[in-house]
Amino acid sequence: VFIMLSMGITIYFIMNTYVPWFGWGEIDLKKSLFFFKTSGWFIGWTGTRLLLLNTDKVILGYLAGPVLVTQYVITQYLANAVHGIVKNIINGVFPGIGKLYGNREYEKLMKVRKHVMLLTWLFAVSIGSVIILFNESFIELWVTESEYAGQLVNLLILLSVIQYLFIQNDSVIIDTTLELSQKVYFGLVAAIISVGLMFATIPNYGIAGLCLSMMIGRSV
Repeated sequence: VFIMLSMGITIYFIMNTYVPWFGWGEIDLKKSLFFFKTSGWFIGWTGTRLLLLNTDKVILGYLAGPVLVTQYVITQYLANAVHGIVKNIINGVFPGIGKLYGNREYEKLMKVRKHVMLLTWLFAVSIGSVIILFNESFIELWVTESEYAGQLVNLLILLSVIQYLFIQNDSVIIDTTLELSQKVYFGLVAAIISVGLMFATIPNYGIAGLCLSMMIGRSV
């Protein structure tokens, strides 16, 4: 609570000092409604993203039991750590995209997007190779070898994480445009396909079926 209050007060003083238009003003109802609508789409995407990212463990546990969920989470640990690292590095590039979009410098924006995608590939291939080679040894030292879900599953988990990295890159660019409706609709279709396929594949193929279902759904 203390940290949040400190941040809020600090941001208030910075805004008050350096942003000329900051403060109270006359309300434009039309603009306000537009922003409420945009906020609604952002809330819609938050819900859609929950379906895309957070249903896997729940459905796996329901259909295959907690033992497989444990193996899945532990095998996924390194790949998720890499996802976090790459996400933070790539996100450092994106604030400049808002300026390019605002200035309608679309050609430059597409060049930046291309470089971001190449950078993502570079990180994905280099760090992903290390995970393929050493994840089993890491898990054996960390917990026990029995919690490793296998090399095929390890590869599929890594591919699904890499796939989402690229989706996330374009997602951030779309957020900059404030035109979220299509993203939400496509995201919902992807989530419905993923969940439907999970119920069809997990009983027979376990974690491998889960990963394939997510990748097929997200390919939308």
